[in-house]
Formats: sequence, structure tokens, C-alpha cells
Amino acid sequence: PLASNFDVKFYHLNVDLGIASPYLQGNVLCRFAATENTTSIKLNLRREFTIDSIRGNASSFTFSGDTILVFLDHPFQAGDSGWVQVYYRGVPPVANNTKGLRYVNHATNQRVIASLSTPFLSYYWWPCKDGPGDKPDSVYVDITIPDTSIAGIPVVAVSNGVLSGIVS
Repeated sequence: PLASNFDVKFYHLNVDLGIASPYLQGNVLCRFAATENTTSIKLNLRREFTIDSIRGNASSFTFSGDTILVFLDHPFQAGDSGWVQVYYRGVPPVANNTKGLRYVNHATNQRVIASLSTPFLSYYWWPCKDGPGDKPDSVYVDITIPDTSIAGIPVVAVSNGVLSGIVS
């Protein structure tokens, strides 16, 4: 598990999914509160991804192994709130042929893209503080997919929670 010098309060996942083949491009906003005095935080993301940039309270970052070390733009005191937004892209790997963001075809060759990753292995498809030790208060998920059909069936995106809108 990652060090717990911060408490995740909120995630906003904004992902653009490839349909024909596995590919993901997106960004994840992470709002947090420092639990101790700190100048950096760590997030998990699989090394197969490329990080294009990190905005917010980030001055710089390193990405090594499956860990993003984000250097904060100023020293945070315990209780201070902040945010970082990680812009990333790549082909999501699958753990043990089952966990992560899976691209599979069902019996009638229907394409299904589904995640199986909570509370572990979310970092196989989005930057986060992985594991059950720090759950956010809430999560927003925006999914962008091509306006297309497969075998005459419109492709739709779904997620847990309450649908707040569809934009064409």
C-alpha cells in the first residue's frame, strides 16, 4: 500500500475509450487532504501508460514502476486541501486475465468493455491511491465513446451511480 500522508476525498474520471481495440486516453482529478505535513503524494498507475502532464497542486512528478510521485507546488500542512489532475493514455493491461479494464467478446461476438477492479487493481486503468485503505467520499465518471453500432446494436456506456447526462 501507498504511504497515507493524504486522504483522498474525491475522484473525477474522464476517460475516452477505444472500441475496436483496447486503448484509453483520459484524465483523473484527485481532490485530497494532507494528513501530515508533506511536500509530495504518491499515486498508482500501471507502467504501461504514458503520463502527458499533471495539473493542479503539482510542481513536477516522476513516474517509476507503477508509482507516480507528485511533488506539490508548496508544502502542505496537515489538514490542507489540494488537487492534482493526471492526464494519461495507453493500452490498459489486464491482471490475471480477469482484473482491470477488460475488452472481451461474448458468445454472439458482442464486444463488452468492463472494469473489474475494486477495491484493488484500479491502477490498471486509472491513476489512484489503490487499495481499500482510503476510499473517496464520491466519484464522478465521464465516459466518451464513438457514436457507433456493432452488428446493428448501438454502443452505449454505463457506470454505477446516477446518470447525470448524455452528450451527443
